Amino acid sequence: MHIDDLVPARELRAAIRDGLVRERCHEGLRILNYTKKCQADAAWTEVTMTCRGLVVDGDGRVVARPFPKFFYPGEPAAPMVPDTSEGRWAMRVCEKLDGVLGIGYVAPDGSSRLCTRGSLTSTQGAEANRILGERYSDAMFPCGITPLFEIISPACRIIVDYGERRDLVLVAAIDIETGADLALGDLASHDFDWPGPMAKVHRLSFADAVTATKQGNRGQDSEGFVVCFDPVGRSEPSLRFKLKHADYLRMHAARFHLTSRKVWELAAADALTAAGMSNPASLVKALRVSSETAVEFVDAGGGLVDALLDLLDDRLRADVKQLAERLAADADAQLALFRRLMAGELADLVDDPRGFALAAQQAAADHGVSPHSLYRLRTGRSTDALAQIWSDLRSTTNSDPIQDSPPGTGTN
Repeated sequence: MHIDDLVPARELRAAIRDGLVRERCHEGLRILNYTKKCQADAAWTEVTMTCRGLVVDGDGRVVARPFPKFFYPGEPAAPMVPDTSEGRWAMRVCEKLDGVLGIGYVAPDGSSRLCTRGSLTSTQGAEANRILGERYSDAMFPCGITPLFEIISPACRIIVDYGERRDLVLVAAIDIETGADLALGDLASHDFDWPGPMAKVHRLSFADAVTATKQGNRGQDSEGFVVCFDPVGRSEPSLRFKLKHADYLRMHAARFHLTSRKVWELAAADALTAAGMSNPASLVKALRVSSETAVEFVDAGGGLVDALLDLLDDRLRADVKQLAERLAADADAQLALFRRLMAGELADLVDDPRGFALAAQQAAADHGVSPHSLYRLRTGRSTDALAQIWSDLRSTTNSDPIQDSPPGTGTN
C-alpha cells in the first residue's frame, strides 16, 4: 500500500506544515506521528488519527500501519459505540497494559524491528529490540502485517509496577492493506507465529467493563481495558475505545501533571479544614477552586496531602512532602508573627481602625509580609486570617509540572 492511498497527500502536507503531524527520518524510513499541538487543539482528522506511528519507506510504501488514534467513549472525536445486536460487530474486551506501544515492522535489510510511535530511534524502542533479540530472536515479522506490542520493562514504566519483568506482549496484528485486525489465535496462517504472551481477553459486556473501571482499586496493577469492536465479514479496521481505572487516572495525574500549585491547594485545604473552615463557599474564596472541589475538600475532612503522597513513588514523594511541609511551616511562622504583633505594638490600636491600619501596614512592610491577615485578627476572625495567609502563599508556587511527562509514548 502507498501512503497516498491511505491519507490524502495534500492534507498530510498541510498537517505537517501546521505542526499537527511530525515527520522523522532514519535509514531510509520516515515515521509520522501526531503532535502535542494536535492533542491540545483536538485537531483530529482522518490524517492526524492515522498518523500514529505510521512508517513509510523512501518510495512511500507503508511499512508499518498501527491502529489509529482511539478515544474514551463519548469524547467529541470518538465514534458511536456500535450495537452488537445487529450482528455487524463482534466485541472483545482486552486488558490494557501499562507500558509503551511497540510497533513492529520489516526494516530495509529484512530484519524484524520495533519502534515507538514517535520515533524510529527512541530509547524505549531500543529496549524493545533488545528484548526481541534476547527472548524472541527466531520470531520474524511478515511483510504486509504490523504486529503491535506493549513493551513491558522497568525502562518503560509509567504507573503500574511490573517489577523486573521485561517482555513484549502482543496486543494486535494489523493487515497493512486493509487496516483490519487479524485474529491473534490464527496468525500462523499469515506466516506469523508469535511465541510470546498476548493481551488477556476478559469476558465482560461493555457496560460491565465501564463499571469495573469506576469501582474497586485496580489502578496499581492494571491500566484498564481496550474494548474492540471487530467488523463481522468485512475487511476493515476495528473500532477501539479505551477505558481506564479511575484510581489509575488519579495516580497518573498526580505523578505526571502535578504542580507545586496543586500541592499548595491540598496543603491549604488540610490546614483550613483542620482550623474549622467547613463552609465550602469559604474554601472557594480562599483557594480559588470550584464549588465542587470545595465540597470534596470539606467532605474529606483533611488528609488530602497524605492521600496524594500515597499515590506517588519514592522519588516524587520526598519532594512533594518537603514542599507541603515547607508551606505549612511558612504559614505557621506567619501566624505566629502576626499574633506577636497583635499582642505587642498593635495591641493598643485595636479600637482605632485608622491608626491600626497605618501601623499594620508599616509592621507588615518591616517583616516583608501582607497586612491583610492582621486586619482579620483585629476583628477576631482567626480562621479568616489563616485563610489569608495561605492565600498569600499561593504566589510562592506555580503551575509548572513537578515532574516531566511519562517515558516513551504509550498506547493513548
